[in-house]
This record gives sequence, C-alpha cells and structure tokens, in this order.
Amino acid sequence: MQQFILPAFKLEKQNIAKNLLKSLYWALTLGTSKFNANADLLDPLKLSKDQFAQLQKIAEGYVQADDKSISNTAREVVKICKQIPAQNLL
Repeated sequence: MQQFILPAFKLEKQNIAKNLLKSLYWALTLGTSKFNANADLLDPLKLSKDQFAQLQKIAEGYVQADDKSISNTAREVVKICKQIPAQNLL
C-alpha cells in the first residue's frame, strides 16, 4: 500500500484524495457491517502498524477540509485507525 497508495495523497487534486479515502474506508470496514450477508466471504483491508499510523496522519490532515464529504470520511478513517487493536496488526 505504501509505495502505491500513500504517495497519491501528495497530489494537489483533492478529488483523488477524496475518492482514495472513501475507498480505503470501505476496504477497512469490509465485512464488518451487520447488513452484509456475505461477511464471511469478505476480509477487511489489513495493514501494518506503521501503515495505520501513516494513514491516520494523512486522514487527520483532511479532517478540517472545506469539503464536508472528505472531512467526514477522514474523520471515520482516523477513528478506525485509532480503534484497531494492536494484536490484530500484521
């Protein structure tokens, strides 16, 4: 993830960051929804402790964005990164 996805946040296009954050949010929550009937077939995105820290830092930078959509998504990504128990990290 680090070599391909995280550098994309350095681009000056907020639309890319917005879509990327939304994609990462859904990948992190995949299979955790009680409404997902196929939850046993889906695995959430697994990241290392360092990758979670980097993603959290990036997302924190978008929490105060003018665009409410990216701000809300960033807030949720930060929340997920903080809630992931250390024993579940690779």
